[in-house]
Amino acid sequence: MIIWSGFGFLPFVFLLAFAIVFNVDNKSPNYHSMLAYALLLAGLTSGALGWWLRKRPARIVVDKATGKEMAVRSRHAMFFIPMIYWGPIFIVIGLYQLVLALMKH
Repeated sequence: MIIWSGFGFLPFVFLLAFAIVFNVDNKSPNYHSMLAYALLLAGLTSGALGWWLRKRPARIVVDKATGKEMAVRSRHAMFFIPMIYWGPIFIVIGLYQLVLALMKH
């Protein structure tokens, strides 16, 4: 089961889109390098969008019972991991795939 909130599903959509663009096929001789490029670009895109969504201003709400102000932000997460952190996760996996590709040649 996939669990997300807000736009948290977008990192995997980005990964799928870049995998299609780079024609990632596990029977291809340059599979690791194509997967690395897809992961790196998905990581950069997810991290940038997550950062932009996080820096948007919060809504200020007033609690009627206490009169205190609270800041409310939208949450964008997949599997309880905020979207901004999927960028570094994908980048680390992409760098690992790139090392595998370089070791193979």
